[in-house]
Amino acid sequence: MFHSDGFLHAVVDKGLVLRLSKDIELKLNCSDKVSNVKGDNVQYSKNAEVNTNELDKEDQPLRLHQFVCNAFRSELNVAENGAGLFIKNGVRVSAHHALLQGAVHLNGKCCKMGRTVLNPGDVVSMKLEPTSLLTEGSELIAWYGSAAVATKLEGEGKNILDRKSDMGKRKGRMMPVLDQPGVHSNKRSKIDDLCSLPPFLLYYRQKLAFSWKPDIHEAAMAKPLPLTIRVLKPTHRLENELISFGFRKVMARDFSLELCDVTDNTIRKTLDAVAVHELLSNAWIIQDEKRYQDDIIIRKDLGTFLSDARISGEILQQELNSMLPVSILAAFLKKRNMWLKLSHLRFLDLCAAPGSKTCQLLTTLNNLLETNSSNEPMNDFTVVANELMSHRASRTLSRCCLQGNKTLSHLIVTAGDGRQYAKMGKSYFDFVICDVPCSGDGTIRKSPEKLGKWTKKNAESNKPLQKDLLKVGLDLLKPTKVSDDENVGGGVLLYSTCSLNPVENDEVILEVLEEMNESSHYKYEVVNLEDISIRQNAKKKQTGNFLRVLPAASHGGFFVAALRKTLINNVMGIDLHDNPVLCKRKHDLIWAHNNITSEETLAYAISLSTWQCCFDLSKLIEIQLIGCGVPAFYKSKNSVQFILQEGCSCFDSDELSGVVPAFTLTQTEFINYFNTDLGHLLFPLSSVHEVSVGVQSSGPCMVKLSSSNASGEQTQLLLPAKIIRTDRSLNHVTVEITTRPQIFKRVLHNT
Repeated sequence: MFHSDGFLHAVVDKGLVLRLSKDIELKLNCSDKVSNVKGDNVQYSKNAEVNTNELDKEDQPLRLHQFVCNAFRSELNVAENGAGLFIKNGVRVSAHHALLQGAVHLNGKCCKMGRTVLNPGDVVSMKLEPTSLLTEGSELIAWYGSAAVATKLEGEGKNILDRKSDMGKRKGRMMPVLDQPGVHSNKRSKIDDLCSLPPFLLYYRQKLAFSWKPDIHEAAMAKPLPLTIRVLKPTHRLENELISFGFRKVMARDFSLELCDVTDNTIRKTLDAVAVHELLSNAWIIQDEKRYQDDIIIRKDLGTFLSDARISGEILQQELNSMLPVSILAAFLKKRNMWLKLSHLRFLDLCAAPGSKTCQLLTTLNNLLETNSSNEPMNDFTVVANELMSHRASRTLSRCCLQGNKTLSHLIVTAGDGRQYAKMGKSYFDFVICDVPCSGDGTIRKSPEKLGKWTKKNAESNKPLQKDLLKVGLDLLKPTKVSDDENVGGGVLLYSTCSLNPVENDEVILEVLEEMNESSHYKYEVVNLEDISIRQNAKKKQTGNFLRVLPAASHGGFFVAALRKTLINNVMGIDLHDNPVLCKRKHDLIWAHNNITSEETLAYAISLSTWQCCFDLSKLIEIQLIGCGVPAFYKSKNSVQFILQEGCSCFDSDELSGVVPAFTLTQTEFINYFNTDLGHLLFPLSSVHEVSVGVQSSGPCMVKLSSSNASGEQTQLLLPAKIIRTDRSLNHVTVEITTRPQIFKRVLHNT
């Protein structure tokens, strides 16, 4: 995305072609998997397990109304965390009215037809409300005319706050108290009634025995889930804002992180200290949710702050339980120093949507890269995120792109049945996350209606799919070579569910291990999470353990286990030290073109290892590619170029630095040079640092805004921009900031 002249612009990437080699090209967001350059032998993804109606829906042409709903979701001014319009089917209704009001343009022309079919490379623009762009108040940045439409809908009685019968139909988010004031008082009584039903309670009181404490776990389930976030870009100012809104840092006492031994469920141990530190690091929880339920103004201010900070990539709204798998994975990386010893690591999130774990993983890897001063860090790696349905995979990609860090050039997002990855062959990935589909009865606090539908058959029906996905993940996992005195290579699989039921957790793991250990050259085992160490003794039998998290005041129910596979004496002859890049190319921007007109539209920043992994995926499996790397440049038909918000950080990397001119400003200089009336920066060339490239009369550029983080270290915020004019006689340059307006709003607020 990029912002210019009062419009927020988004480029249609569906159908654009990435050429991986002379013979293979990939279409983005299309069911066409691989096609020859000459145009023949087009192959389509075939998945007998997927509902035919769903596949037909996925293959429909992309229409304007659908694109507006997805691309401009945040600008549609729909209620989120207490701010915006509370209307039924808010996103679709708001997009419909934005089209009718002429706020949506297609390729520079106003378009009111929501059923208009979009072509690859089209630019959809939304006119934004000018008064919302530079305000520091509690208003969301929204499309032009949305306030008038909101008043009209409220007058017609379509405001959901005035229709209590509709309020209960909205699914709760991280904190339903903020989304639906007053709703949870009704839901609580419903939960109390449902909790008195014997099937659910009797089942878990018997199944979990002494572990299930009614006065703790059942009492917690009768309360709304508190809002928790993860800070991605910590600064002193952001921490002060969080404290002012009633947040505090998550502490160890907020969790019950006791491990259960595989062989004896009564033995209780504590989770590895490094994993606990990773979990608690930068995690925040709100303290007094009732305060925001009762005060509409405070709730609105908080909702706007959360929306703007999320879009700016400063925070990630994520439930505490969901942070566990990546926190354990990060502990493995740190305690084994794998990012120092190994290159070209590959990570797979087999069931990625809604994308919070993938986002957390990208942030973790980015932090490792920034804190590592070695000349040989984890210099190249690949993160593959897969989701069954393409629209959910697209939302996962969009959520990841909000972070705007350098790791996005290492990301691949695919859509398809995770079981298809079995065709990749054995031992392709170093780390695998299997957050498998489940009954979800650990999330009852977010979705109270699940209690009324609960039966033990729900868990039993999910078990075959869960076992299949776990088997695929273990096959894909890179093995560890173990001898008497050394441990070489190898990775870990993290299996997790948001279910309380041992049928979907312990039983799935134990049955899969029993089946695979009987007919394999590898040894599969559960890892001891009490102490994640580098070495293991091949002769001594070790007992692993599970992490079962039961509902408590700050979180719902969850289950995590780590598994490894070992290979004694390397009988298969596998190279355990590296994942070599077989096809070499220059690390540069790769242009995606329109297959109809052959015009280059978007330039992608893709790391070498990621490009190689995408090449392997295209050859080995039939799966839909949603995204590879990150879009960094847009080039219009008249060759005007813009740096895209998603990929701007890539221009600060060693490989792409110097591609465009960059200016470094302090916060004071930024305020002094910013012209509020024009919305532009006007500054003398002599007062800024010019990087690598000479300043042209016009064109894309970068603005680096110096700031300090929460640790007092100097950091730089990267803002994509466009040079409007350069007056060398007066020695000054005029620059328009083209970053997403929510980010610019946060910059002005913070400076």
